Amino acid sequence: MNINMKSKRIVASIMALSLVSSGAIASEPSVIGKLILSNSISASAATVYGDWEYEITGDHTAKLVKYNGKDAEISIPQGIDGYSITELGEKLFFNNTAVKSVKIPRGIQSIPSYCFGNASNLESVAIPLGVTNIKSGAFARTINLKSIALPLSVDTIESYAFDGSALTSINMRDVKNMGEGICRNCTDLKEVTLYSGLNTLPISAFDNCTNLCSIVLPDDLTTIEKYAFRNCTNLAEINTPGSLVTIKDSAFLDCTSLKNVPCSDSTVTICNSAFKNCKDLEEVTFSDSVAEIGISAFAGCEKLGSISIPESVKKIGSYAFRDCTGIISADLNCNTDTKFGSNCFQNCAALENINVSDLDILTKLFNVRVFADCKELRTVNNEAVVIDNENSAEPEFVEKYRSVIIENFDAIDDSEIGFFNDFLNAEIKYVVSTNVNDDMSDMEKIKTLHDWLCNKVTYAYTVKNGKNVPDPSHTNHVDASAFLKDSTVCDGYARALTLLLNEAGVEAYYVNSATHAWCIVRVGDHYFHVDATHDDLDYPDKAIGYDHFLISDTDIRKCSGGHTSWSIDAPTSRYKYTVPAEKPECLYSVGDVNLDGKINVDDADLIWYYCNGDIDSIDLVLADANFDGKVDWQDYLAAFDRELPRG
Repeated sequence: MNINMKSKRIVASIMALSLVSSGAIASEPSVIGKLILSNSISASAATVYGDWEYEITGDHTAKLVKYNGKDAEISIPQGIDGYSITELGEKLFFNNTAVKSVKIPRGIQSIPSYCFGNASNLESVAIPLGVTNIKSGAFARTINLKSIALPLSVDTIESYAFDGSALTSINMRDVKNMGEGICRNCTDLKEVTLYSGLNTLPISAFDNCTNLCSIVLPDDLTTIEKYAFRNCTNLAEINTPGSLVTIKDSAFLDCTSLKNVPCSDSTVTICNSAFKNCKDLEEVTFSDSVAEIGISAFAGCEKLGSISIPESVKKIGSYAFRDCTGIISADLNCNTDTKFGSNCFQNCAALENINVSDLDILTKLFNVRVFADCKELRTVNNEAVVIDNENSAEPEFVEKYRSVIIENFDAIDDSEIGFFNDFLNAEIKYVVSTNVNDDMSDMEKIKTLHDWLCNKVTYAYTVKNGKNVPDPSHTNHVDASAFLKDSTVCDGYARALTLLLNEAGVEAYYVNSATHAWCIVRVGDHYFHVDATHDDLDYPDKAIGYDHFLISDTDIRKCSGGHTSWSIDAPTSRYKYTVPAEKPECLYSVGDVNLDGKINVDDADLIWYYCNGDIDSIDLVLADANFDGKVDWQDYLAAFDRELPRG
């Protein structure tokens, strides 16, 4: 075989020499000549020796570049064809499905990139002393390689070296240099030993190692890079290196079994999503060195029961503790210099109390909706914020908190914080209980609360270019607008009236278009539009009109100001109704007794005949033209005044 291999190499060399010589004879090499020259060089670059292909790298050295055999057990030769093998080529066994075990000879210093990549049946590799470097992807996706013994000489493992392998354990106590993702997707990996002097745990080092249960981090570790332990769903305990300064983005994201956080007295920065969705995490203790807690850093940590933010923290990112549904109390030992992102504690559904060392910080907290959807939050510094007078008087805010709440009520309203929900619900109950009673018909309740609202507020204008225009302030577009202010816009009217009517037991819906808002209500078997804004806005001296009160789809479309189309909405959780799949049809206006789409003398005559006993029945809802809950002679007169539509 040696003779044949040598012969092949000699023949190839002679052919190459003759081709080069013939090319040199020509005064100007042709394109074909160049191609021949190129091919001759490549032909001599790799030589076949049995199942191996190799390249000569020196006078007496060579590199194996390809294995063409089908053997399951392979011992890589120390020498070949008179040359010492000192290097292995990239992808030497790449995609090889036959090989199960490989013994690497002495003299090899590096295992190259993807040398064993995708060798799907590889079970063992003997690496000799002297190998110092395992390069990128060297053992990537070796799905049957369960263990590997690294010699003491290995001090560098490059990126993704064991990505997707079947390793169950790995001892890297002498590996000083680690690339990113070295054990990523090793879903069977359970035990890891790291170099004691390691300073940085690289990006995605153990990302998605779903069976990794525990790991000892080196005492000198200062940085855990992003995704280092992401989705290590069985990682329950981790030690706290005293030197740890930074925990990068998503380092422990989705570690659903983790019970502790490795924050030391040196830890300064906990980055974005660092511990997001660590659902078993029960306690976090921040030292006085922590300066920054990133966006969503602890979001979704459902078992956290309490949080204490030290004064050292200068920045808390948006959603930092969102959906931490077990937190009952939060101590915010911060000052007015601390920067809060939006919705830091959003949907902390069990949060009942916050402790603040400085009341001035509340403005900042409320403005950025830090406590959005914290519907159980009712106390500050363990003191009630709202005084509910049980319908004997309007509810009140405790004096020390009143000004900051009133100044920021729109943001607090948006957040649906528990104490504000209590206040608004008590206010609505008080208004309803002092204005309507159970003896009233739905028609009377609607008119009474409509009139109360029109008397309570005026339309909110601001001046722009010397003209009155609707005030765009956000305070006019929240549920509490009409209750805490003397003026509002259509959105405030519609929200307030809908909430009042629902509390009074009337079926009512909030309705909006692109530019306007109003209500739809039900009386008996009929649905009607009610636009309190226009009934208030279009009449001077606080007179109340009824041209937009209990009218049909057809009549509302004839009105000015954005009534051509609409949809039903429930702007906040305070609206207890289910938005109907189909909008109810408002077929007639009150007063249109003969159902002809107009209110005129013909309708008045029918009311006359009914009151006079000339006819036995009439639609008692449509005939109640003065909205007092009964049909009598007053409705006959009211029908003349109510001729619609008026625009």
